[in-house]
Amino acid sequence: MPVYLSPYRGPGTRSDSFRPRGADGSWSSIDLRPVGSCVDGYALLHTPHNITDPRVYLLGVDKDDALPRPVERRVGSMLGLAFDGSNRTLSELVGEIMLRPLRGKQGWKPIQPALRHDMPGRYYEVMLGGERFFQLPVIAGGTFRTDDFNRADETPVAGNWTNVTRTNLAGNQLVVPPGTSEAYCYWNADTFTNDQYSQIQFTTLDGSSGLSLRGSGATLNYYGVQRYNGSSDELGIQIFKYVSGTYTPLETMEFTWTDGHYGRFTASGSTLNYYMDASNPPTTFRQTATDTTFTSGFVGVYGWNTAATRVYDNWEGGDLATPTGRIYTVSSGRRW
Repeated sequence: MPVYLSPYRGPGTRSDSFRPRGADGSWSSIDLRPVGSCVDGYALLHTPHNITDPRVYLLGVDKDDALPRPVERRVGSMLGLAFDGSNRTLSELVGEIMLRPLRGKQGWKPIQPALRHDMPGRYYEVMLGGERFFQLPVIAGGTFRTDDFNRADETPVAGNWTNVTRTNLAGNQLVVPPGTSEAYCYWNADTFTNDQYSQIQFTTLDGSSGLSLRGSGATLNYYGVQRYNGSSDELGIQIFKYVSGTYTPLETMEFTWTDGHYGRFTASGSTLNYYMDASNPPTTFRQTATDTTFTSGFVGVYGWNTAATRVYDNWEGGDLATPTGRIYTVSSGRRW
């Protein structure tokens, strides 16, 4: 079935919603619009229909089709990407687009590794038109660790964790008691790569529950994400940094957190991403920020002042999973 690169159309009203051009009758698509954009951008459109609109570009008919170089150059021009010149199938091209979007706010949502019930390990997958269009295993050798906190109480948390301020182990969960300052601990048993992640289940939310990356030991130097309480008591997601104890917000958005949901905070190069939903691991992209202050360090758990006890469970952290396969670089411009 043909796959097209199609720009969006429509005013976004109830009777005429945003949709890719050529999306009539039977179709499915993958959204490549920049994060937060409604109409600017493209979709990978999968449809049996022959589209004659000159603004819609045909990539290929079958996922195993070998793509000629002019197709890659056209896709690179439309999406602002530069490929390495290797021969690719349509499946491989779609996979690379979804694995490595443009960084920062101009990028679309990347796919995340998921567990397969019928195969061991984690895989990157793209489903399009009801079929598994692309699949790639997570590269071997990446380190990750987990902690379910099921052991005797500790005040403060100890063992593989270093408590910097106000983090305890109680009732087989990580807890932060009421207080008026930062709560911060980090995993000390492993050194993870510079591209890393920290993930946890927020069992009971209060105040500014969150996670940390690229921390430098017992000092307040790290990237963080938190459940943000603004000056008007609005709730949101905030990505921030502490530099020698000085707090600087990087990006903030309105969002309502839910008890029991999982949060996953990732650092890849200068890009910080946050995912949150009810699944483990969470795959719903929520917020992004870009910063170059910290390039390495410890992963951990963060909190801020609260009138009630916050409770965390089922932590995981480690090297940010890297797919096998080719790498492309981002071109200097983006054209829409």
